[in-house]
Amino acid sequence: RDHQQCAGRYPFPSRAEPSRARARNRIMFQRKKGDLLPMAGGSGRQNLAAAPIPKLPKAETATWMSWGWLIFSVGLLLLGIKLSATSTNWRELNCDAEACTLSISSTEKPSENMNLRFARHELIKVESVRVRNGKIRDTSNMRRKQTRKLGYSYAVTYKDPQTGETQEPVAMSVSSIGRKRPRIAVKEIQEYLDGETSSVKMRESSGFDWRGLLCIIFGIFSLLFCALLGQFNDPKPKPKKRSVTRKRSS
Repeated sequence: RDHQQCAGRYPFPSRAEPSRARARNRIMFQRKKGDLLPMAGGSGRQNLAAAPIPKLPKAETATWMSWGWLIFSVGLLLLGIKLSATSTNWRELNCDAEACTLSISSTEKPSENMNLRFARHELIKVESVRVRNGKIRDTSNMRRKQTRKLGYSYAVTYKDPQTGETQEPVAMSVSSIGRKRPRIAVKEIQEYLDGETSSVKMRESSGFDWRGLLCIIFGIFSLLFCALLGQFNDPKPKPKKRSVTRKRSS
């Protein structure tokens, strides 16, 4: 009787209850599609995949055009500096124990380009000269004030290897290269003519590209106008004013 009373108060588990418990556990830890298992400090959903991708704010057309104008102005200025620093005329005299080679390369006047080789004895002389606009000037009848406007250079005189005629002196630069450089060049070439040395090499680069100056001028003006008229930030949107409707008094 006591056993029946205990069984009535606390019924013994049936055989079907363990299977029901296992089913509940399986449902508890079952993962749904698109979900993750529960982890510490987070929910079971994939928050990273669901997070919105940040997008850059859209700029106005005037802002993009202003930045493009700025880049163009700076590029034009840098191009002008590069062109101004680059020479437009290269002249070289390269002599060895047997012969000499005179080379001229010009971007302004391609008709002057030449590469002539002649014998050592056909190099006649070297001298210091005054030049202006790439031409040798005679200073014998000039005043002192006029000679100040002329540049300093040196020239070589040679014979044509085909005709044997003495050619006009060829200036080794089209613009002034200073006073010291012509003296050094004349001394070294004269030593070669006198047989004191067996080789000599002189190379001069001169000339000025006017396109570089124009690019610098236009680049500066373009940069100034870009700084004054350009829009580099989008204007802040003005807050909309709320219209307040007043009730009419009846």
